[in-house]
Amino acid sequence: MSDSAIEKLVDSFISSMPEQIDRTQLQAAVKGAESVEVPNSLLADGGKPNADEVQLQKIIGDLSIPQKIKLAMFGNLTARSLLIRDSNRQIPLFVLQNPRLTDNEITEFARNTNLSDQVLRAIGNNTEWMKSYNTKVALISNPKTPIDASVKWIKYLNTNDLRRFGKSKNIPQVVSNQCKKMCSDK
Repeated sequence: MSDSAIEKLVDSFISSMPEQIDRTQLQAAVKGAESVEVPNSLLADGGKPNADEVQLQKIIGDLSIPQKIKLAMFGNLTARSLLIRDSNRQIPLFVLQNPRLTDNEITEFARNTNLSDQVLRAIGNNTEWMKSYNTKVALISNPKTPIDASVKWIKYLNTNDLRRFGKSKNIPQVVSNQCKKMCSDK
């Protein structure tokens, strides 16, 4: 990866993070991740997820942070689905930088209530991913989505979904109230 590509990756990563990050540490981690060896079976796309997820979790659990970063940025579907739930808060954000992510994966991530609010905020801030109506609905219906990330997409919902979210007890009250207000305005 060239230095300019690393700069772009670091810039996009830092812009998705709400708190301050040491830019030089992040650049060193990305550069260090390129030279790290990871199992080829986790880099190559096989079309469908590997059935032995427990064994893959153990393999990924034994990887170092630079190996996880490389795997997050270049890994296959199985690796991405495991690393998005990694306990290190930065690894899931590197998964979102993977160029092989599909719209369906993003929608599943937005629907997942076990992901951190940082990941959900990063999804909500990416206008390319939020072009999908299903992703908008999944993000708004997720109770862990930060309120500001939910409220800005409410105006794009259809009336039926506004009514449903207006009555929902599973989302923050502020979001539910905003849906009620938008529904009465239409």
